[in-house]
Amino acid sequence: MPRLLIATTIARTIDAFLVPYAEHFRALGWEVDALAGDEFGPSLARHFTQVHAAPWSRNPFSPVNLSAPRVLRRLQQQRGYDIVHVHTPVAALVTRFALRSMRQVGAPRVVYTAHGFHFHSRGRHPTNAAFRVLERIGGRWTDALIVINEEDERAAINHSIVAPDALVRMPGIGVDIEGCRARRADPEVIQKVRDELAIERGAPYFLVVAEFTRNKRHANVVRALAGLRASGREAHLVFAGFGAEESRVRQLAGSLSLSNRVHFLGYRRDVPALMTGASALVLASVREGLPRCVLEAMAIGTPVIGTRARGTTELLGDDCGFLVAIDDVGSLASAMAGVVDDPERALARARRAADRVREYGLGEVLRLHEELYGRLLGNTAIAAEARTGRRASA
Repeated sequence: MPRLLIATTIARTIDAFLVPYAEHFRALGWEVDALAGDEFGPSLARHFTQVHAAPWSRNPFSPVNLSAPRVLRRLQQQRGYDIVHVHTPVAALVTRFALRSMRQVGAPRVVYTAHGFHFHSRGRHPTNAAFRVLERIGGRWTDALIVINEEDERAAINHSIVAPDALVRMPGIGVDIEGCRARRADPEVIQKVRDELAIERGAPYFLVVAEFTRNKRHANVVRALAGLRASGREAHLVFAGFGAEESRVRQLAGSLSLSNRVHFLGYRRDVPALMTGASALVLASVREGLPRCVLEAMAIGTPVIGTRARGTTELLGDDCGFLVAIDDVGSLASAMAGVVDDPERALARARRAADRVREYGLGEVLRLHEELYGRLLGNTAIAAEARTGRRASA
């Protein structure tokens, strides 16, 4: 039976996005292992044949990363993976470097999904140049590079990141559309959420689902909420997620006298309930790939306000949401005011988004992965069955 290794820098990425892949390929008879730089809890580990720890850090310059290649080569020798699929920049570069000589003799085949290149139109020139060089170097050791938005596809072609026949465009990492819709909360559950957060009945609230990093620009959303209040409109802001920037954003909310209006929930497993009750999801990022939280909101039917970052722009164009300029707090506040003032207009856009999101369904993305893996392994039966949809629908 084929063996697949899914590798990310931290286990949380696997938990948030990649468990359906493990379940799907194991159901098809594959052995699926996972590799990350921190510990797997039992609830996550049970989805995999085996789980492994990698000595690497999210900081690409950390000396701990130097010991990872030896560990990866030993793991490949022990487990004999047919496909190694990497998903985050540090894990991707270190893994491809470690396995570069092994793949030259046929195994494993190495796949890298770029969830948004770290060089982009708003990046500083030296930083962009450095990341482009690293991607080109890593591309030499890559059998398939998956990109998930149009801008990254153009960049991969223009900068010759990989050979043309190694570049694959996919519609994101997939969203379980029917699952999202099935988890929409009823009014009683929504009211329980409001009671927990002390949000008065009928008061609008905006939801942000994102790790607290500078890229996600949580602070801009807090400033936009302050602008909303200054215009005479009252609303709440709910953050689901955690990260290094959280304390700074908390301090900002306090300095703007918004502590009773801004709610910090940490990691939540009831995001569908939070989304169902929200007036809109807000994503103010500088850089995105194809944001999963936006896809989930589109599936649930929640309006979305997003910045004109790659990926987000593709999803919300054609009046499927509200797009504002990056780092334009005034425009963000105006979009939030528009949702408060005219919720029916916002819901009309959400209905258009619900039609569009069908293009990004999980079943189709899993089928595309089956086809890709089959092609890389020279298994024409797997590839042919995936093309007809039989295996993905099994």
